[in-house]
Amino acid sequence: DTYGSVFKKYHETGIFDKDEIYPYVTEGIGEDILPKNVDFDIIDGFTKVTDKDACVYTQRLAKEEGMFLGNSAGSAIKGLLQLKEHFTKDDVVVVLFHDHGSRYVGKMFNNEWMKKMGYLD
Repeated sequence: DTYGSVFKKYHETGIFDKDEIYPYVTEGIGEDILPKNVDFDIIDGFTKVTDKDACVYTQRLAKEEGMFLGNSAGSAIKGLLQLKEHFTKDDVVVVLFHDHGSRYVGKMFNNEWMKKMGYLD
């Protein structure tokens, strides 16, 4: 989940907190609504990932793994890394990447934009 989304708090408390809603960069994850196609009963949990971390990991996936993906992929990998202590060596984890990076060339794959946002030194 991204900061600015209501999903995590709603999942944990059942409360739709409008104070959780504010603008965020990462597209395709998180919401300021509760879509009918999200079944919170089958979701184990959410972890929050910052826009900065999502963007940095999106670039890393491209540079280190040759995977040209959308920003939600960077968020998914960073979220997985944040949760790694919950897994054992025998656990199987599946991460779905549903987007490609072509729509983000001017953002996550543009170092000037990344610097302007404060995501790169």
